[in-house]
Amino acid sequence: MTLSTEKGGVWRWANSTCMLAMALIVLLAFIDVIGRYMLSKSLPGGFDIALRLQAFVILWGIALASRERAHICVDLLAPAMTARLGSFVQTFANACTMLFFAACGFAAVLQIPKLYGNGERLAGVDIPAWPFQVLAYAGLVLAAVAAIRPKPSKDA
Repeated sequence: MTLSTEKGGVWRWANSTCMLAMALIVLLAFIDVIGRYMLSKSLPGGFDIALRLQAFVILWGIALASRERAHICVDLLAPAMTARLGSFVQTFANACTMLFFAACGFAAVLQIPKLYGNGERLAGVDIPAWPFQVLAYAGLVLAAVAAIRPKPSKDA
């Protein structure tokens, strides 16, 4: 897999997977609500799976937003800066963002053996919880990559 926007790239896959996960969250919630109110039965494991999918979408969404530079930016001083100083400030901000997400990703990766070893399972469906968490944690690592390798601008 390549880190590009071309067909089959990680970023395209991440975007599509996040959209699919969001649709699945909505579908699980819909089925659970209908089941509770019309059949007096809840969807087994629906809440736990939706919760894990939300973590996935949030952490991978952060990576996608970092890649697209679609996050919140405060550019009060940018118009007053020279192009060279602005470039330095942007590089410094990217480095700080990368270090933050790299530290979070490193801490999350250190948790993987504990997650696997504790044997936690999702209630109602009896499937292991660790794969959901590992996939979500991968979003933090990808966010660090996105901070050092932003999407090429269209004006360049």
